[in-house]
Amino acid sequence: MGFFSRKAVVISNIPIALASAMSSAMMPSIASNYAKGLKTETAQLVNRVIRMTMLIAIPSAIGLMALSKPVMMLLFPQRASLDQASVLLMGMSVTVIFYSLSTVTNAVLQGIGKVNIPVINAAISLCIQAAALAAILYLTDFDNLALVVATVLYSLLMCILNGVAVEHNLTIRQNVIKTYIMPLVASAVMGGVVWLVYQGFFAALGMVLGEGYFANLLATAVAIFIAPLVYAAVLIKTGTVNQEELLSFPKGYKIVSLVKKFHLM
Repeated sequence: MGFFSRKAVVISNIPIALASAMSSAMMPSIASNYAKGLKTETAQLVNRVIRMTMLIAIPSAIGLMALSKPVMMLLFPQRASLDQASVLLMGMSVTVIFYSLSTVTNAVLQGIGKVNIPVINAAISLCIQAAALAAILYLTDFDNLALVVATVLYSLLMCILNGVAVEHNLTIRQNVIKTYIMPLVASAVMGGVVWLVYQGFFAALGMVLGEGYFANLLATAVAIFIAPLVYAAVLIKTGTVNQEELLSFPKGYKIVSLVKKFHLM
């Protein structure tokens, strides 16, 4: 239980905090537009925020999945629990996408005055999660993995139920390819590249420093530095995002500067 709550959950919550910040920032605009009867403008704002959230949440989830063990070794370097904690983080990384999206839709529903719907959805999801967790623990020997499965199920249910409620109240027309598919493709490419980069640098540094904390620290730092460049390059080359959209990212000006420095834009 400690591996799950003190390690996997703590790390997976970091990118979700970005979605929470974005949701808080957009609530006044959504409430104002909706109160004025500007449903089209409200829907367009929601579309932009959902797209921006997915452009951040999807690579965050894939990055955590690809570098689960290095990240765990970096932040919680207890060798005895490293493998188990890494597997838990890998499973929990999926919830980054679902929780980020449900956090945004929570804010949307509150902004348009449907404050009770997220609470009802949470209660429904919690009941189903509890039943599923009890069944998994009773029928299997998953142990801590049962908590991961239950958490993924809860986040997925919240994502679906909130999404249906938002769609019922606003006409949301998302570009599925640009919002979900291409970020997932770019993230998969990024994940593969950073995993290979990490393995290569860790092996090389291991010959000099030994396969310990500092070799992992340097290899992880290099992989994390390369990750946004690869991700941005795929998105730019496929026409999924442009410079203006990159600038709207947190620290977007730095990403654009790096992309231009490497002649990717």
